[in-house]
Amino acid sequence: MGENGQVIIEVVPELEMIIGKQPMATKLSGSEAENRFNLLFKKFVRVFSLKEHPLVIFLDDLQWADSASLKLIQLLMGNLEQKYLLLLGAYRDNEVYAAHSLTLALEAIGRSPEERSTKAQSPAKLNTITLKPLSQASINNLVTDSLHCTKEEGKS
Repeated sequence: MGENGQVIIEVVPELEMIIGKQPMATKLSGSEAENRFNLLFKKFVRVFSLKEHPLVIFLDDLQWADSASLKLIQLLMGNLEQKYLLLLGAYRDNEVYAAHSLTLALEAIGRSPEERSTKAQSPAKLNTITLKPLSQASINNLVTDSLHCTKEEGKS
């Protein structure tokens, strides 16, 4: 990260305990700051996603993600050098519509090679799993397994 370590520390404060105090990074504005952050974060993720130790990132409530975060996700998933990253995302499909920014980002990530422009290449494989609500019996099993109690005790 060189002289820009503080940029990542501002997002992941615990990192300072590993890499130490960093000098303040040069202040940039608008798209320059966003582009610097995206480049640094891409490098940061690459450090932790190697064949010897792949990286899994879970992101919840993606229906509320802002456009900058979705752009970063697209950048990470479109990185041709990134082979050992599994990004799992969860969102409420009843809050996402056809023109929603998340839908558009997912479509961009999942485009086939023929559909991709040279700028937006993506090696990512996109899989969607739609989960249905748990049945009452499944919820009861979850409670009894978690609390180590009988089914009757779990119902109450």
